[in-house]
Amino acid sequence: MDLNITNKITNIVANDTITLKLNITYHNTFPIKDTQNFTWTILINQEECNYTNAQFNNEDNLTHLNCTAPKLDGNPISNNLSVSANYSGIFLDNYNNNISYFFANKTNAIVYKDITAPSILFYYNLTNQSNANFNKTASFYIGNNASFCINVSDNWAGTKNVSVRIISPNETQIFYLENKTQLNFNTPNSTSLWCLNENFTLLGDYKVNFSINDSNNNLFDNNLYYFEIYENKTLNFTSLENVDNATLNFKLYIPNTKILIDEFEINESQLDSVIHNRSYDARIIINFSDYKHSVLFKNASFTRNLINILNATPVNTSIIIPPIAPNDNNNYDKFNYIVGLSVSSVLDSSADLSLEYGNIGGIGATKDFVIYRCNSYNIGQCNSWNCIKQNKDIFFDRGNKILTFSVNSFSTYLVVERGIEKDMSPHPGSSSGSSSGSGSGTTTTTIINTPTNQTIQSVCGNNICE
Repeated sequence: MDLNITNKITNIVANDTITLKLNITYHNTFPIKDTQNFTWTILINQEECNYTNAQFNNEDNLTHLNCTAPKLDGNPISNNLSVSANYSGIFLDNYNNNISYFFANKTNAIVYKDITAPSILFYYNLTNQSNANFNKTASFYIGNNASFCINVSDNWAGTKNVSVRIISPNETQIFYLENKTQLNFNTPNSTSLWCLNENFTLLGDYKVNFSINDSNNNLFDNNLYYFEIYENKTLNFTSLENVDNATLNFKLYIPNTKILIDEFEINESQLDSVIHNRSYDARIIINFSDYKHSVLFKNASFTRNLINILNATPVNTSIIIPPIAPNDNNNYDKFNYIVGLSVSSVLDSSADLSLEYGNIGGIGATKDFVIYRCNSYNIGQCNSWNCIKQNKDIFFDRGNKILTFSVNSFSTYLVVERGIEKDMSPHPGSSSGSSSGSGSGTTTTTIINTPTNQTIQSVCGNNICE
């Protein structure tokens, strides 16, 4: 058996049906028209082109073999083809055990269409939002030039043009259409360097959108890049008494992103830090002696007077005297006070409070947890409590034993596990408003305090409950 590939296939994409024209002969003498007794294997760059059908064409005396073009990683353009088959028909070579195997290959026989846009291989002095967990934002001090570069590559046609659109903090759009620096543009499989060195005068965050074309007009368009123009300000604590002498860890982010601008620690030996004068999503982790709580301020302005911005005290749950919620005490017979925090701040923003409960003991299987808010930041002055969050409003990180909930103002907050609902239905044989047995029938309430549980128990006159 002899096999030759006679044609070249061009301008295809993945999943196209392609037709290979094969010259199959018996000892290079006459064509084999049988197409039913072949088992085919067709590979394009070692990826299988799935066989669909074959037929013999009487006009060109060739076998037309059809298969579905595979997707090739990286969109290589010129690709090698290999065809192999086992034949079990009537034209068998006796020395080959009634099976005839043949093989052919052709270099650069399959040419794919270039459908791949250029890509950015590396970037310098920019922040990519998709990788923001791994790098801080690129920042330039006001008055200094912002200088950044991207390294661009294309799989085939070569990079033709790079342009950038920059959206300033006041939403003004700035366009740079020319290529500032070029290296090996229009050269396939090479890299190109594009750089910008400009002075920007507005403080704040700048969004950067790159549009990159190759010579086949495939477009890369991406707006996930940032840089910042900033000036400094000092954050200061006169002491840490207002946070129960806890160490504070700050993480400052561009609002509504995970892009980290700065992180630092405030402790007894370092009571101040230089920060950028702007708004942040600011997470402050409060390292109390027994707890580690945190407050995430959302889009909070740090441009005002920044002295002693936070007051925070852990709540001693063992000193809280029920009932904290009269309506609930009518319906539940036990309350377990899990953890609490008194918090206030000069920062005017909503916040997420994350409270660690790991040192308290485990939270049970019940889902009936609620958040109560006191009417005062000072726990000693709490005379009114309101239930502000149900279980569905609380996010539990059970692995790290942290629970999180959102607030719009600051005060004292307490996480409470409510016990089993009381059975409010009349007992068999009893009647409303009457008592049985002897004695006065007088009911008193005793409050039993334990370190983490405080239970309201009813004690009836002569031990006979009404």
